[in-house]
Amino acid sequence: MDDPAALAAALRRWIEALTMRSMYTWRRFVKGTGLSVPQFGVLVLLYHGGPCDMRALREHLEITSAGVSQLVDRLVQGGLVARSEDPGDRRMRQLDLTPAGCALVEQSISERFRWVDELLAGLGQEERSSLSQLLPALIAAERRLGGISRPQECPLGGRAATNDVQKETP
Repeated sequence: MDDPAALAAALRRWIEALTMRSMYTWRRFVKGTGLSVPQFGVLVLLYHGGPCDMRALREHLEITSAGVSQLVDRLVQGGLVARSEDPGDRRMRQLDLTPAGCALVEQSISERFRWVDELLAGLGQEERSSLSQLLPALIAAERRLGGISRPQECPLGGRAATNDVQKETP
């Protein structure tokens, strides 16, 4: 496809399909957990950003202290988040994922990308080979655009992600 406009249109259609499928599968998973999207968002932030205090979470989410407390309380009661005193300042409360919270986020990542295996299984060897050669260049070109905070650059800290998707992306 040598026509830049046609290539851009095809890429836009692919991105739209990818986004819709990714969002749909993630929301369906979150709904099945019984948590709200904002509550699950806190789990994802802690997963990628590591432990943080309530103040940092409040500032990142741009909500009130009461709003953060309400989000976090249900997660603590559900055994997904641990809340403890900050040893440096007993007035501050540290938040971190419990093993159950971490496992739930990893399960959501796995579910969110399960369809990729099905998609690749439907492609021929030549198509898979072409993709494996093209995708690194496409990822690198996107990274050069800048302006997007990657999970490894989470403003709350820096816990290295343990899923395959994070490990494989340059």
